[in-house]
Amino acid sequence: MALTRVSRFNRALIGSALLATALVVGPMAAHATPTKPATPQTSGEVTVKLADLAKKNEQLTEQLNKARIDVAKAQDDAAAATRSAAQAQVVLRRAQKTLAAMVASQYKAPSFSRAAAVLASGSGQSYLETVQMLNLSSAHQGDVAQSRAPRPTPLAKPKGPPRTQ
Repeated sequence: MALTRVSRFNRALIGSALLATALVVGPMAAHATPTKPATPQTSGEVTVKLADLAKKNEQLTEQLNKARIDVAKAQDDAAAATRSAAQAQVVLRRAQKTLAAMVASQYKAPSFSRAAAVLASGSGQSYLETVQMLNLSSAHQGDVAQSRAPRPTPLAKPKGPPRTQ
């Protein structure tokens, strides 16, 4: 019976040692044998590999140059759009000031309508003269408003050839 116990103990001890060794040595063995990279073996293969790398380098350089040109063009377009927006803001402010002045002058001016002309006139002739004066005054105000109105300016120029429909 003692012999059985010792042999069981020895078997367990040996099994544990083998298991521990496998767990420690196994991962190290995987790292111990690096794989060789595929490198050219002859000068002809090296020349072909260099030519291929030079071609890829040229393509990447062209892409980089194109991207730089595109960025510069986009920056120029953005600067032009910013200048155009600033000019439009100036025109807008000027138009707002003109409108505000016209509204203020109309508010301050006495209102005299055609109905008031009928009531204030003593005869048909004075009514016609008053209405004619109102028409002239209205036409003059319209001309002044037209002359002070800002002229529309193109904010952005269309790119490319004109479209045909």
